[in-house]
Amino acid sequence: MDHRVLITGATSGIGEQLAHVFARHHRRLVLVARDPEKLKKTAMEIITRLHMRVDTMAVDLSQPDAAEKVKAFCDKNGYVIDTLVNNAGFGSFGTFHTSQLSNETKMVELNSATVMKLCRLFLPKMLEERHGQILNLSSIAAFQAGPYMATYTATKTFILSFSESLAAELHGTGVTVTALCPGPTDSHFASAAGIYNNGAFSVLPHSSTQQVAEYAYRKMMRGKVIAIPGLLYQFLAVVDKVTPRVISRRIVAALQRSEKNR
Repeated sequence: MDHRVLITGATSGIGEQLAHVFARHHRRLVLVARDPEKLKKTAMEIITRLHMRVDTMAVDLSQPDAAEKVKAFCDKNGYVIDTLVNNAGFGSFGTFHTSQLSNETKMVELNSATVMKLCRLFLPKMLEERHGQILNLSSIAAFQAGPYMATYTATKTFILSFSESLAAELHGTGVTVTALCPGPTDSHFASAAGIYNNGAFSVLPHSSTQQVAEYAYRKMMRGKVIAIPGLLYQFLAVVDKVTPRVISRRIVAALQRSEKNR
């Protein structure tokens, strides 16, 4: 069987670095993203430097039928996905009532619904073989409310809860689920979301995408359910659990609002 690692959002940021990490560990890849030229570039870099087999599929994962298309592509080519990395996603910064509804809807579809669908489609084969890993990209923001990033934070909270629940269901099956919850990371995501100079993003320590990807790989391979890079963010996740939510959301709102109104 042609066992593969499937990585979404693999042309930049954490996803691109994860592709390199898996390739260095001699894993064959299926990379999925929207831009065919960027996919080709990423694939050629891995093939040239690491001499690993890489295949690509260009598809807009924010479309409702995207997950089914990815599964059909893998089935047609005989790829058995034993490691699924749901990395694709985007965010935006601003007041919810002034946002574009179409953009918010795409965010929910890409960040949450497509993740759920891909897990549902590829999980049965993993269970049949009693082996597999799923890595879902959440965020440190999933542990609290996210004023001025309401939809994005909600999607990442969904991913965290979904991953934890699924991990408990799959305990003892040979299949693990890991929710990766990074803090601010230096990537294209931040500038695309309009948060690079945002209050919370600008004052908290950043990690490189390479650091996050390597950390994520180690924790996934160990079967860790929640992976939070950085001692500070591990501490903040604990603090969020004991801080009254009314206080937590007011602090975040004040921090975000101060930056928004500059």
